Parts: sequence; C-alpha cells; structure tokens
Amino acid sequence: MYTGTGDKAPAGRDSPRKSRTHPSPLDDVPTDEAECLAQMSTMDDAALWPITHVTLSERQQEALHALLDRQNAGELTPDDAVRLQALLEEYSRLLVHQAHAWLLLARRGYHVPIQQPAK
Repeated sequence: MYTGTGDKAPAGRDSPRKSRTHPSPLDDVPTDEAECLAQMSTMDDAALWPITHVTLSERQQEALHALLDRQNAGELTPDDAVRLQALLEEYSRLLVHQAHAWLLLARRGYHVPIQQPAK
C-alpha cells in the first residue's frame, strides 16, 4: 500500500508523486510542553477534571488586563511588553492544557461542554 511517506508511487502514474510532509500536531509545541501533554494522557479522570477549570490567578488576570489596556493606549514600555508576553504565554499554556484535558475526557466517554458557560 502506498502511504506517501517515501514509498514509490504506484505503477501507472505519469509523474512522480511530490514528497509531502505533514507536520505533527505538536510540531509547534516546545518539547517539554509536548511531554507534559503526552503525560496527561496517562492521568486518571479525577486528575484531569481540575485541569479543565484552571485559570490565571486573579492577580495575573488583573495584570494582563492592565497591560493590554496600556498596549491599546500606546503606553507599553519595553518592560511591560516582556511582562505582557510572559502572561500571554502562560495564558496560552493553560488554555492548551485545559483543551487537552477536555479532549481526553471526551475520548473517555464524558460529556464535555462545547463552550464554557458565562460567569
């Protein structure tokens, strides 16, 4: 069977098949983060549920909103930009963990929300 991964094209083709590489879903994730996500698949359900509710601390959320407001006003200093980037990266990391936990729970047969209810 031709898989498109370096095998020869099937007989009867007029032109050779161009080599295509499909990136892994985690190609853009740092190695340590990919390992953490992989480790989550070994966690039991009780350990995954709390991850679905993890958020930035109230202090981090306030800092993030203040920095975004400063950025929108054009008043962001270089130090503020570094802090903003760090908070956005942490927020993204938490969202990826949260989404992965929901995915794993859904695959295990749990009903998971499509959208979080507004608070």
